[in-house]
Amino acid sequence: MSAAVAVEMPVVESRDDAGAEAAVIRLYELFFCRRPRPEELAHFVGHIQRGEPFDAIIDRFATSPEFTPRQAALFVPPGHFYSPVVDPASVVERIRTVRTTAPERLPDIDMDPARLEGVWRGLLPYLETTPFREAAHAGARYHYRNSAFGFGDAAILRAMILAAEPRRIIEVGSGYSSACMLDTALGESPRPAQLTCIEPYPELLRSLLRPGDEKHLSILPLPIQQVPLETFDVLEDSDILFIDSTHVSKTGSDVNHELFEILPRLKPGVIVHFHDIFYPFEYPHSWVVEENRSWNEIYALRAFLAYNRRFEILFFNDYFLLKQRALIEATFPSFLINTGGSLWLRVR
Repeated sequence: MSAAVAVEMPVVESRDDAGAEAAVIRLYELFFCRRPRPEELAHFVGHIQRGEPFDAIIDRFATSPEFTPRQAALFVPPGHFYSPVVDPASVVERIRTVRTTAPERLPDIDMDPARLEGVWRGLLPYLETTPFREAAHAGARYHYRNSAFGFGDAAILRAMILAAEPRRIIEVGSGYSSACMLDTALGESPRPAQLTCIEPYPELLRSLLRPGDEKHLSILPLPIQQVPLETFDVLEDSDILFIDSTHVSKTGSDVNHELFEILPRLKPGVIVHFHDIFYPFEYPHSWVVEENRSWNEIYALRAFLAYNRRFEILFFNDYFLLKQRALIEATFPSFLINTGGSLWLRVR
């Protein structure tokens, strides 16, 4: 192997589906401390079933861009109080009760429940005509049976586009949300928007596009840190900056760049979206305790918004689920299929 790994390697008991899948899952757990995504599992199972030597497959893992940084020395081990990687056992009690005890308001955040209800009621005419289907079909790019951008997120996104009629949308992190934007902006909105997608891994996005989409969409296959800041100066009142990036604040990260360099330069009236934000600015139990994602964007975003009167909260999907479920059930119960984790802001 090109890189030594001080762990016991799995053995391929057989090259049938079950044996190959078990070996690939074990390799992902050993090298990357995670389980493979479906496409990753299928990729390496295919290599095994085609007869590639297992040593060669291990070498692919040991020399991969995902594993190589893991060989760098750590100041402290994961879970240590100096490490940003969480020890789930130390927070399990807090995470278990944080949502059930969440207050109506947070003292540092300018969020008016009456304003959120007003936005909801203003969007209802668009929500009531939500056309989404569960499975992929020829009539639309978007469907909500996907693991990235579910029904509630997409319903609010569509309604926001139809209500605001933006001329330009800049999206940071693309995929099924882009599909929803294109279906809405090109198929329903009276004023088609120009969409810019900043996505360093655009394969999924490209797979969802249709012939002719290129006239209304440009793809920048770059990390956002490499995109000129002037790119965002074109956004005007009612235009949208849609952010769904890595969710990790660390030295040189996209989250830091978005909060510190991009948001402060936005013009009044620009609408801003963040994804995977939950109330009261805490991650779900399963993400923290069971999966140990150790994401921290949600805390950095709360700090950014604390006592910050320049950004108002327009809508907060998860807050509305927790505090206005009866209103949802009475007015648009389909929202409960999957309410999602969208937070919508507007620059004052």
